[in-house]
Amino acid sequence: MVIVAIWLMPAGTLPETMHSTPVGDGISLSSVAGGLLAQLPLTLLNAVVVATAVSRSLFPAAAPRISERRLAASSGLLNLVLTPLGAMPMCHGAGGMAAHYRFGARSLIAPLTMAAACALAALQGSAVIAWLAAIPTPVVGALLAFAGLELALSKRLFDARPDCRSVIAATAVATLFGSALVGLGIGLASERLRRHLVRRRAEGTPPDRGQCP
Repeated sequence: MVIVAIWLMPAGTLPETMHSTPVGDGISLSSVAGGLLAQLPLTLLNAVVVATAVSRSLFPAAAPRISERRLAASSGLLNLVLTPLGAMPMCHGAGGMAAHYRFGARSLIAPLTMAAACALAALQGSAVIAWLAAIPTPVVGALLAFAGLELALSKRLFDARPDCRSVIAATAVATLFGSALVGLGIGLASERLRRHLVRRRAEGTPPDRGQCP
């Protein structure tokens, strides 16, 4: 719907921000690499791994159709189609999904309503920027805080096996005091160490191949 709305817009009504980004002086290989290292693990975790886990938890009936591969593919295809039209790069988000679900968005009507709103916003051109700027910052902050708490107080955290809680704690601390990339590395390393210790303690019993949530 958004693509159709942009296609039907009269010439000259696109916002001034919708233009191709020039590539030249001021963009170096180090700055591109730094941006990728900062954004890639964040997108991988929030938009793919965590979004898949949250989706399966909130919509268990649809769990067989939800996979990391599908979420990654849909985000990539949408960016390939929409960024040439001037859209900002975008992805799925676990926090937004949890907040929407808590506020009642639990059926097909919710995404269709959002798509219609985006299409109408696209038809308004640059006026949308003023509308968004009119939203009070405390309201946005409250929504972000609510989404964060919704994920932080997940039932999966409290139901985790005792030996998994050390992995969760190490990952959280590394992410808080480091970055998403550091947290991802520490989390993977901690999980490998946990599974190794479980196998060592098994003493001939079948190893526990279950992974921490």
